[in-house]
Amino acid sequence: MKKLLLISLTPLLAFAASPLNVKFSTDTNAYNGKIVVSVTNHSKQDIEVLKWNTPFEKTLSADIFNVNMGSTDNTYLGIAIKRTQPKDSDYILFEAGTTERVSINMPTYYSMKKKGDYKVSFDGTFKYRLLDTTQLKTNEMTKKTVPTITFTFVPNAQQKRTSAFKQIAKFNTCTQSEIKILKVAHDDAIIISKASMDVLNKAPKKTTSERYVTWFGKANEKRQKTVTEGFQKIYDAFENKNISFDCGTCKEDSDMYNDNYAYVHPNAEYQIYLCGAFWRSSKTGTDTQAGTLVHEVSHFTAVAGTDDHAYGQENAKKLAKVTPEKAINNAENYDYFAENNPNLSMDTNNNDDSHNNEENNSTEETNEYDYTQEDADLNLCFEMQTDEKIDECYIAWENKYYPHDENDEDEDWNWDNELNWDDIDWDYEE
Repeated sequence: MKKLLLISLTPLLAFAASPLNVKFSTDTNAYNGKIVVSVTNHSKQDIEVLKWNTPFEKTLSADIFNVNMGSTDNTYLGIAIKRTQPKDSDYILFEAGTTERVSINMPTYYSMKKKGDYKVSFDGTFKYRLLDTTQLKTNEMTKKTVPTITFTFVPNAQQKRTSAFKQIAKFNTCTQSEIKILKVAHDDAIIISKASMDVLNKAPKKTTSERYVTWFGKANEKRQKTVTEGFQKIYDAFENKNISFDCGTCKEDSDMYNDNYAYVHPNAEYQIYLCGAFWRSSKTGTDTQAGTLVHEVSHFTAVAGTDDHAYGQENAKKLAKVTPEKAINNAENYDYFAENNPNLSMDTNNNDDSHNNEENNSTEETNEYDYTQEDADLNLCFEMQTDEKIDECYIAWENKYYPHDENDEDEDWNWDNELNWDDIDWDYEE
């Protein structure tokens, strides 16, 4: 089986070679609110792009555009979804030098009820895999500046109406057996969200406990407060809000139903649409039914307003380690913290306690590192030829910017002295 490596395009990482270029244009009818997104593979290699959270999905599932009229940002009306692992059919082939275009009906996904000039900019990510019949090559994309497009939109009568999702009963088109499962999952979600809230409320302001650091990254009072308040609102939603479960809508799209757990419209509190993977998941362990509900409820704007930056435990852990700011805004990280499988401790090491309780005279958090250099060093790791070299370089990067405790038996890598950049066999697209 061909080994695949998924690389994420993010605005924080600036790599030298990017195979993709994104451009906007208006639809033929300039007033209908549609834009055309053109994505070009300008490299010399064929690549496959994961359609998730991109304009190439059948139904847009992430807030990947900034849409505004004047100084007002337009509300995203689309869905946020918890997924299974990607299949080959979830990728779209971009042959070398080719361009794929797709038309997006912006009023379908963003609140656009007024006539006027709208500005649209791209705020999404792409993941892709390289096609190589010999040795797997890795190459990170650069998020090039995508020119903002401005177009005049004239809404029709239907689009002028207030955007409001139909209110549904607590259990909509659910069988008795499905209702029974949902009641148990709802009760379990109350239990694990309350337990998460309680342990965070009892934790030091900058806890270095294994459980917190694994899912939300390095100790930081401001980020920890965000997470704690997030769980308070998640628990409140389960305990005090009228959550509605829809068991039928997702079944109308077989691909959506088979490949996903559940989805919500973040601005339509508090409706959850259940899909096939939810019913196949277990009551305990990882990616449970209760954990899925925590994931989805965290998406609601009125709750934690989370996004989907990464799916799956390993990717969620990496997100916490490398980009804690995104981890505290990622629904999966809340899900896995609440499930706590494997069981991780919230106990804080005494040495860490004394360090974390030191008061900083400044009211603002100071940067410990030059993050520009930190990102640049990490970028170099991903440009290496083999997975072994990537892992070796990543360990060096981690030890430099996130060193172990002084009592750790492992020796830290001396980045400047032990890693000779001139001796590295670079193998990536120019």
